[in-house]
Amino acid sequence: DRVARWNSAIAQGASVLICWRGGLRSQIASEWIRESGGEIVKVQGGYKAIRRELLNHFEAPPTMLVISGRTGSGKTEMLRRLGGVGAPFVDLEWAARHRGSSFGRAFTGAQPSQTTFENTLGFALFRATGEVWLEDESTYIGERVVPRGLKRAMEAAPVVWLVAGDDDRVRRIHQEYVADPLQKEAYSVSQLYAWHRVALERIRVKLGGLKFAEISRALSRAFRGGSATLEEALEPSRHREWVLGLLHSYYDPLYDYGFARQAEQRKTVFRGDEEEVTAWLTSRSV
Repeated sequence: DRVARWNSAIAQGASVLICWRGGLRSQIASEWIRESGGEIVKVQGGYKAIRRELLNHFEAPPTMLVISGRTGSGKTEMLRRLGGVGAPFVDLEWAARHRGSSFGRAFTGAQPSQTTFENTLGFALFRATGEVWLEDESTYIGERVVPRGLKRAMEAAPVVWLVAGDDDRVRRIHQEYVADPLQKEAYSVSQLYAWHRVALERIRVKLGGLKFAEISRALSRAFRGGSATLEEALEPSRHREWVLGLLHSYYDPLYDYGFARQAEQRKTVFRGDEEEVTAWLTSRSV
């Protein structure tokens, strides 16, 4: 059964590496795969050799272009859409299985170990040729830590700033944090409301008492204290107040402060809305 699953992965185009240090298990596995028609590559030095090679790519990564922009501006969606058109997109949030915010940790499942996170990023950089695109991220993505060498390279890389208005940002955040989990039936309305209450509580101190109370009341009105119907909860206008409150009082100041601290070493090479940035990136990759 194990060999059948290995061969199924190979048939789907996976690159299969056998860690080879002369061990009996590696030898048997490679023999079984070959006998059943699979093609593999043996790695001299085994897993430790792979790990060293991947870690080296954090200290000497390829040329980078970082896409920056405030929360809800659509950076991730744009880069995923352009990933097959322009330069390779190294998706840090996908590798960390986390959306990078207090409110996003519930919708992506358990995070991988730090080692698995680093290996995923290392392989992405290893495979990349030429320039790679990355979304601007802080050092921590949930509980995972962006490797120090990679983070230094990101902070020194040229920046493209994606600008989006409040209406677009509210729409995206409502879709991602309210509509998607409800429509996919991952949460009931009452469960989602309870989760957002917990997430809001985590940043109470940073918001301050008055602002926390204001956003909390707006959140309660949007979900009717958890008793809203599905149709009501899916109405974007109901959520505008609490989403804007979070953006203007927490996420925007936090993002702007972090970017300003690195302003001297970060050069913004282009600034525009989604259409303008898409055109600029596409022309750059041609």
